Amino acid sequence: MASKGARGSRGKAPPEPPRITDIGSLEPYVAERVRRILERLRQEGWDPVVYEARRTPERQAWLYGVGRWHSLDRQPVTQTLKSKHLTGKAVDIVSRRHGWSSGEFFDALKRAAEAEGMAVPYAWDRAHVEWKG
Repeated sequence: MASKGARGSRGKAPPEPPRITDIGSLEPYVAERVRRILERLRQEGWDPVVYEARRTPERQAWLYGVGRWHSLDRQPVTQTLKSKHLTGKAVDIVSRRHGWSSGEFFDALKRAAEAEGMAVPYAWDRAHVEWKG
C-alpha cells in the first residue's frame, strides 16, 4: 500500500491547479518582451500562444510532483520548485496548430526570444522562455 504524506497518496494525482496564461501577470519588462516575441513569430507566419505565464506556488508544486509523487505514468515536467514562472519572469509559448511538436517553431521562438534579450535555456523544454537576469 502506498504511503500517504503531505502531498497525498503516491501515484494518485491531486486536482491540477489552473494555468495562468495572461501576459499581464508577468513582470512588466518581461511582458513587453513577450508581446514583441509573439509579434515577431506572427510576422514569420507562426501562430504562437502563451501556454503558461506566472505560476502560483501550488501549481509549481503540483507540476514538480508529476512523475514523482503523482501521475507516475508521466515524466517529470519541471526540475525545480523555484521556477522563474513564480516571479513572473518566465513564460511557456507553443504553436496553436503544432503544440510542442514543431522543431521549426521552437527554432523560431529561440531566435525571437534571444532578439528580445530573453533566453530559452533548456533543450528539454523548448517552450520555456525566461528573463536572463
